Amino acid sequence: MTINELFHNLQERAGRLTLSPDLAAVIAFNITGSEPAQWHGRVEGGRAVLCDGQTDSADITVSAASEVAIGLFEKKINPMAAFMTGKIKVRGDKSKIGLIKTLLMGRAAGQSPDPTGQSPDPTGQGPDPTSR
Repeated sequence: MTINELFHNLQERAGRLTLSPDLAAVIAFNITGSEPAQWHGRVEGGRAVLCDGQTDSADITVSAASEVAIGLFEKKINPMAAFMTGKIKVRGDKSKIGLIKTLLMGRAAGQSPDPTGQSPDPTGQGPDPTSR
Protein backbone atom coordinates (compact mmCIF):
# COMPACT_ATOMS: atom_id res chain seq x y z
CA MET A 1 0.00 0.00 0.00
CA THR A 2 1.20 3.49 -0.81
CA ILE A 3 0.47 6.64 1.16
CA ASN A 4 -1.74 7.90 -1.69
CA GLU A 5 -3.75 4.66 -1.65
CA LEU A 6 -4.12 5.00 2.11
CA PHE A 7 -5.48 8.55 1.92
CA HIS A 8 -7.77 7.77 -1.04
CA ASN A 9 -9.24 4.91 1.02
CA LEU A 10 -9.68 7.29 3.96
CA GLN A 11 -11.21 9.88 1.63
CA GLU A 12 -13.93 7.41 0.60
CA ARG A 13 -14.63 6.49 4.22
CA ALA A 14 -14.85 10.13 5.31
CA GLY A 15 -17.49 10.74 2.65
CA ARG A 16 -19.72 8.04 4.18
CA LEU A 17 -19.52 9.35 7.75
CA THR A 18 -22.52 10.86 9.50
CA LEU A 19 -21.41 12.92 12.48
CA SER A 20 -22.98 15.21 15.04
CA PRO A 21 -23.69 18.58 13.41
CA ASP A 22 -22.06 20.22 16.45
CA LEU A 23 -18.61 18.80 15.63
CA ALA A 24 -16.22 21.10 13.82
CA ALA A 25 -12.49 20.75 13.22
CA VAL A 26 -9.76 20.91 10.64
CA ILE A 27 -7.14 18.19 10.97
CA ALA A 28 -3.86 18.40 9.05
CA PHE A 29 -1.83 15.28 8.21
CA ASN A 30 1.85 15.96 7.58
CA ILE A 31 3.46 12.80 6.20
CA THR A 32 7.24 12.58 5.88
CA GLY A 33 9.59 9.75 4.95
CA SER A 34 9.85 7.88 1.65
CA GLU A 35 6.37 9.04 0.50
CA PRO A 36 5.88 12.60 1.78
CA ALA A 37 2.35 14.00 1.49
CA GLN A 38 0.07 16.58 3.03
CA TRP A 39 -3.65 16.05 3.51
CA HIS A 40 -6.29 17.64 5.68
CA GLY A 41 -9.68 16.64 6.98
CA ARG A 42 -12.52 19.06 7.54
CA VAL A 43 -15.39 18.13 9.88
CA GLU A 44 -18.44 20.40 9.96
CA GLY A 45 -22.20 20.27 9.60
CA GLY A 46 -22.33 16.54 10.33
CA ARG A 47 -20.00 15.65 7.45
CA ALA A 48 -16.30 14.89 7.01
CA VAL A 49 -14.18 15.57 3.95
CA LEU A 50 -10.57 14.54 3.43
CA CYS A 51 -8.61 16.57 0.86
CA ASP A 52 -5.17 16.45 -0.71
CA GLY A 53 -2.92 19.38 0.19
CA GLN A 54 -2.11 21.44 3.21
CA THR A 55 -4.24 23.90 5.12
CA ASP A 56 -3.36 27.04 7.07
CA SER A 57 -6.30 26.66 9.46
CA ALA A 58 -5.70 23.32 11.21
CA ASP A 59 -7.03 22.86 14.74
CA ILE A 60 -4.77 19.84 15.15
CA THR A 61 -1.80 18.54 13.13
CA VAL A 62 -0.71 14.91 12.99
CA SER A 63 2.84 14.21 11.77
CA ALA A 64 4.33 10.79 10.99
CA ALA A 65 6.60 9.07 8.52
CA SER A 66 4.78 7.41 5.63
CA GLU A 67 5.99 4.00 6.79
CA VAL A 68 4.43 4.61 10.23
CA ALA A 69 1.16 5.92 8.76
CA ILE A 70 0.81 2.87 6.53
CA GLY A 71 1.70 0.54 9.44
CA LEU A 72 -0.98 2.17 11.61
CA PHE A 73 -3.59 1.90 8.88
CA GLU A 74 -2.75 -1.77 8.27
CA LYS A 75 -2.91 -2.41 12.04
CA LYS A 76 0.75 -3.49 12.12
CA ILE A 77 1.73 -0.65 14.48
CA ASN A 78 0.00 0.13 17.78
CA PRO A 79 -1.17 3.77 17.72
CA MET A 80 -0.57 4.40 21.42
CA ALA A 81 2.93 2.89 21.29
CA ALA A 82 3.73 4.98 18.20
CA PHE A 83 2.51 8.12 19.97
CA MET A 84 4.39 7.35 23.19
CA THR A 85 7.64 6.69 21.30
CA GLY A 86 7.35 9.85 19.20
CA LYS A 87 6.67 8.10 15.89
CA ILE A 88 3.44 10.09 15.72
CA LYS A 89 3.40 13.72 16.79
CA VAL A 90 0.20 15.62 17.50
CA ARG A 91 0.12 19.42 17.83
CA GLY A 92 -2.81 21.69 18.52
CA ASP A 93 -6.18 21.29 20.21
CA LYS A 94 -5.96 17.88 21.91
CA SER A 95 -9.73 17.93 22.55
CA LYS A 96 -10.15 17.22 18.83
CA ILE A 97 -7.98 14.08 18.91
CA GLY A 98 -11.04 11.78 18.91
CA LEU A 99 -11.96 13.09 15.46
CA ILE A 100 -8.67 11.73 14.13
CA LYS A 101 -9.71 8.24 15.16
CA THR A 102 -13.14 8.81 13.61
CA LEU A 103 -11.58 9.77 10.26
CA LEU A 104 -9.11 6.88 10.36
CA MET A 105 -11.65 4.25 11.42
CA GLY A 106 -14.26 5.54 9.00
CA ARG A 107 -17.09 5.68 11.49
CA ALA A 108 -18.37 7.70 14.40
CA ALA A 109 -18.81 6.19 17.82
CA GLY A 110 -21.76 3.78 17.72
CA GLN A 111 -22.05 3.95 13.94
CA SER A 112 -21.74 0.74 11.95
CA PRO A 113 -19.51 1.14 8.94
CA ASP A 114 -21.82 -0.86 6.69
CA PRO A 115 -25.23 -2.56 6.80
CA THR A 116 -23.69 -5.84 7.97
CA GLY A 117 -22.36 -4.16 11.12
CA GLN A 118 -18.79 -5.33 10.45
CA SER A 119 -15.78 -3.21 11.37
CA PRO A 120 -14.15 -1.28 8.54
CA ASP A 121 -11.44 -3.08 6.60
CA PRO A 122 -8.40 -0.82 6.25
CA THR A 123 -6.70 -3.14 3.78
CA GLY A 124 -9.64 -3.80 1.46
CA GLN A 125 -8.93 -7.54 1.82
CA GLY A 126 -12.05 -8.75 3.59
CA PRO A 127 -13.70 -8.64 7.04
CA ASP A 128 -11.71 -7.45 10.01
CA PRO A 129 -10.99 -10.59 12.11
CA THR A 130 -10.98 -8.53 15.31
CA SER A 131 -14.64 -7.60 14.83
CA ARG A 132 -15.90 -11.11 15.56
